[in-house]
Amino acid sequence: MVSKLENPRINGAMQTSLTQTTSELPVQRERPLPGHQFCLTSIALPIELAKHVGFRVTADAMQILFDMLNIASLLTWSKMVLYHLKTPGSDSRIGISVERMEVKLGWLREYADDLRRWNQCQEVIDRSLSVINHQGLDHQTGKVVDQSLKEHHPDWRNEDSSATWIGLKLIDWVEQSSSNLPAGERTWLSTEILESLFGRFKQMERQHSKSGLTRLIEALPTLCLRVTPGTVRKGFLRVDCKATQKWITDSLGHTLSARRNAAYREAKSANHVISTV
Repeated sequence: MVSKLENPRINGAMQTSLTQTTSELPVQRERPLPGHQFCLTSIALPIELAKHVGFRVTADAMQILFDMLNIASLLTWSKMVLYHLKTPGSDSRIGISVERMEVKLGWLREYADDLRRWNQCQEVIDRSLSVINHQGLDHQTGKVVDQSLKEHHPDWRNEDSSATWIGLKLIDWVEQSSSNLPAGERTWLSTEILESLFGRFKQMERQHSKSGLTRLIEALPTLCLRVTPGTVRKGFLRVDCKATQKWITDSLGHTLSARRNAAYREAKSANHVISTV
C-alpha cells in the first residue's frame, strides 16, 4: 500500500535543486510520511520547473507523480484510521480490542498533524488540476483556481502553511503561462476531453467499435454539442442527403469494414467460379 521512490538520489537531487527557491519556506519544514523517501519538495519541484519546461509538460508530470506515489489513497486510508482511533465506539471497531487497535495502528497518531497538512496540499493540487483539466488555460484560469480554493477554505491565502505556498505558486504559474496567450484564446492542457469523446463514440458504434473507423466518423462532431430538434432541422436545411453522400464518398472513401467485406466477396465469388468449372 505504501509507495516508495526506488532511487534515494532522486529526492536528493530534487531538494538540492530547490535550495535557492524554497529555503526556510513552510514546504521545507515538512517531514516525509511513513515509508516514503520524499517530502513536499517533490511536489514543489515541478512548479519551479514549469518556468523552464512549460505548463503542459509540468501539469502532466505532477499528475504522474501523484499517481505513482499513490498519495490520495494513502491519505484517505490515514484519515479513516485516525477517525476510528479517536472513536472507540464506532461500528467498525466492534470485536476489536483497544489493545489490538493500539498495537496495530496506534503509531499513526504521531503523524496526525503531518497528515492534516498533507491533506491540505492534496486538496490544493486536486482542485487546481480539476480546474485546469476541465477549462484549459486562458486569462481567467488563475482567478478560477483561486475561487475553487476559496470555496474549500475562504481564508487559505493568509495561512503560513505548505498548502498556501503551493497554492500561491500554482496560481502564479498559471498566470505567467496564460499571459503568453492572445486575448480571448484558450489552450487545452489535458487529453481527458479527447479520451471521453472517443469513449462516447465507441458507445455509439456499439458492435462496430472493433472494426476501425467506419462512416459513423462523420457523426463525431455531434457528440460535441447539444442536439435539439431545432439544430437537426437547421442542419437538414443547410445540407441535403445527396450532398452528404457525395462528401462521404469524396472524403472518406472506403472504410476498413467496406474493404474487408469486399475482400470476402471477391474471394467467395472466385471460389464459387472454381468449384463450378
